[in-house]
Parts: sequence; C-alpha cells; structure tokens
Amino acid sequence: MYYTIDNRTIKAGELDFWAILWDSFIRKIKYFGIFFEPVTTGYSDKAAIEIDVSLAAFFFIWSFPMYSYGTRSTSVFETLHPELQILFGEIIKVKNVSLLEGYRSNERQQELFDAGKSKVKPGGSKHNRWPSEAVDQIPYPFHKGDWEDRDKFHLHAGFVLGVAARLKAEGMMTRDVRWGGDWDKDWEASDNAFDDFPHIELI
Repeated sequence: MYYTIDNRTIKAGELDFWAILWDSFIRKIKYFGIFFEPVTTGYSDKAAIEIDVSLAAFFFIWSFPMYSYGTRSTSVFETLHPELQILFGEIIKVKNVSLLEGYRSNERQQELFDAGKSKVKPGGSKHNRWPSEAVDQIPYPFHKGDWEDRDKFHLHAGFVLGVAARLKAEGMMTRDVRWGGDWDKDWEASDNAFDDFPHIELI
C-alpha cells in the first residue's frame, strides 16, 4: 500500500503519521498562512482517514484567534479603515498587539505637531481621515524601556508587513501598507528621517 503526500510516494510500512503531519505543517507555512496539499490514496483506510481528520482539526483550530483585543484596542479598531481591520483582525490570531490610536481629530493632531511627535499638520495625516487610514500599534506585552528597543519594533513591523503582503496576494486586501520606520519603502531603516515606529498606514 502506498500513500501520496506532498507529491511523495511513501510505503505504508514507512508511514510515520506525526512526522509526515508535522513536515506538511512546517513546509506549508507562508507568512503564517497554512496551505496543505490534499492527502490522496487509492485505499479507504484508517491511516488516511486519521490524516484527513487531523488536517481538518488544524484548520478548525487555526480559524480561532489565539489572542483578542482589550477594550481600548477594540475602540481603536472600530475607527479603522476596513482594510486595516482585515489586517489587524488577521494579526491578532497569531500575535498579541495593542492598538494605541486610529482616528485622530484635528485638535489632537495639532497637539502632537506642536509637541514634535508628528511632522504633519492637522488635516494632513491619514489618522485624520474617517475611517482612519492609519493606526499606531505596538506588540504586547510592552514595557516602558521598549520604546528605545529598535530591534523589537523592527521585528514586529516585519511581521505586520509580511501579513499585509500575504493578504494582498490572496486578494483579501487591495492596498499596500507603509511603516513609519521606513517611509520610502526601500527596506532600509537607517535612512529614515523621522522614526514613527508604531505607525502603519494604507497607501
């Protein structure tokens, strides 16, 4: 008896169920999206059924978020553009995130501009649009000293950008996103004139 899994033919006697399942799982992860090739066999037997049921269980479990937004983050989430909601609705399934600010009034924008925390005057920020086309967010947990941890921000931003790229490739998003640590999108953070690491916006 033979099984065809991931285009490989394996004898029944060589079938290590968990090794094959784990191998398929790892090999099909792409930006945290799981893509299993169907398991096909010429026989209707217990081993094949067990594999199919286990794969179905993975998909079922994966469909439920591992984390959820708190009250503050939820209120911010509700102000976001639908495409940002899709993005951060997907991110929260696998990575804990705090949403700090979405929509921002012109008065609030003026305060940040006067304090030097924004380079954009009122009305010119994507935070000022409704629904908001920008969001300020940070990984959770986040400690006071983490504001100076550039590596933490860079790793988190890379994850967010990767998920956004996958969602656009799958047709779930239609717009690209830009990170406040790489305004010119050249994948070089060292040439950034003004760092706004929590900032993600639609372009």
